[in-house]
Amino acid sequence: MATVSIPIKPVSGPPVWQGDSFAGRDDWVFHLTAPHLAEIEAAVAGIPITLPDLYTVTAADFPLSTLAPALHEMDNELQQGRGFILLRGLPVDRYTEEELAAIFWGIGAQFGIGQAQSRKGDRLGHVIDRSGPGSEVRHMRNYEVGGHLRMHTDLNNDVVGLLMFQHARSGGESRIASSMTVHNIILDEHPEYLEPLYRGYYFHVLRGDQVGDSKLSDHRIPIFIDHGDAVSC
Repeated sequence: MATVSIPIKPVSGPPVWQGDSFAGRDDWVFHLTAPHLAEIEAAVAGIPITLPDLYTVTAADFPLSTLAPALHEMDNELQQGRGFILLRGLPVDRYTEEELAAIFWGIGAQFGIGQAQSRKGDRLGHVIDRSGPGSEVRHMRNYEVGGHLRMHTDLNNDVVGLLMFQHARSGGESRIASSMTVHNIILDEHPEYLEPLYRGYYFHVLRGDQVGDSKLSDHRIPIFIDHGDAVSC
């Protein structure tokens, strides 16, 4: 089968950054105010907080009259800007674990429709070490078995969020990197690697996600996609 050459250009603009460029800056941090917290508390009191009923909750069911406009601006920053933001100020000690999950879902609903995180269909996953005597580790996701997680990009979602409500006994730090900076470094140092990354691969289905006997995805999944006016990873 003949292959078609893919024209590849460097990415520019806000999505391209190095970590040290944010040293001494806090413009990527959004602090929740007292009015924001009051409407979050009122909103979570009016929705079902147990699964699967929580999955039916939409942005309209979780009204945030003062916070929603700010979240919509953040969505633009996530899609067109640097690609990340940190929300601070939620008093996690005030709520139960179920209430926190509901708040997380309600805020996330302002950005779009929640999608499954695995073939199990779970849309809210808990990053917690569930391994131990009697556990079947081979059926668990990597974030359920403890230890170091390598840098990765979550598939099937435009926006991914993480809510921290309990410190890990050890470790637990989160790291992020600009995939567009990685793209440009590859283009500069090893441009021959990019074309297969754009073309994509048949992915090996990870443990805990396998259904039936298939161990490969049924189609190629590209690492980078050129949308014409933007590149995504």
